[in-house]
Amino acid sequence: MEIGDYYNLNDNQKEILSKEENNGFKNQYFKKENINWVVFDIDKEEVLLISDKPIEQTLKLSSKKDNRDYIEKINGLCKEVDRLCKEISGVNIARNLKEEDIIKSKFWEKEIKKNILFGEKEDFKYWLSSRCVLLGSSYCYFGLQNVYSGDVDCYSTFPSDGDTYIYTNALRPVVSIKLSKEV
Repeated sequence: MEIGDYYNLNDNQKEILSKEENNGFKNQYFKKENINWVVFDIDKEEVLLISDKPIEQTLKLSSKKDNRDYIEKINGLCKEVDRLCKEISGVNIARNLKEEDIIKSKFWEKEIKKNILFGEKEDFKYWLSSRCVLLGSSYCYFGLQNVYSGDVDCYSTFPSDGDTYIYTNALRPVVSIKLSKEV
C-alpha cells in the first residue's frame, strides 16, 4: 500500500439532513455518494484515506450563526455521508479533512499529495474542519478554512461587524484505519 493507491470501502445508501439551526442557512439534504478512497498518509499504526475528490454536493454556511458548531456539524455530515464507523471493521475515525492533516502529511514533499489535495489543475474547492481568524482594520472575521484554487484560505462565517455572508463549499471526507499488528 502506497500514497495515491485506491482503497476499497463498501457502504450503504442513505439521505441525511443538515438542519438550518446547524448551518445558519436552511435545511440541506445530502445523499450518499460513491466515494473513491485514496491512501493519503501512512504511519506505523494507521492509514489515512481521503476521498479522491471533494464530494459533489455542497454545504452552504451562513454567518448568521457563530461558527463554533460548524466543525462538529461538518465532521458529523462526513461521518453520515460515508457511513463507515459502524459498518467497517478497523475504521477508527470518519470526519472531514482539516488543516492539521495537510501540514502533517508534508504535501510539499510529494507531488502526488499536492494533486490529491488540490486537484491536478488546482480546481478543488472544499471546507476544512479548521477555524481561522482574519483581522481587518476595524473588525475581526472568524471563519473556517477552505481549499480553493490550490491554496488554503479563510471564509468569514462569523464577522464581528454584524454583516451576513453565505459561503458554499463541498466536503472532503477522510477516514483513519488502524493497521493490524502482525505477531
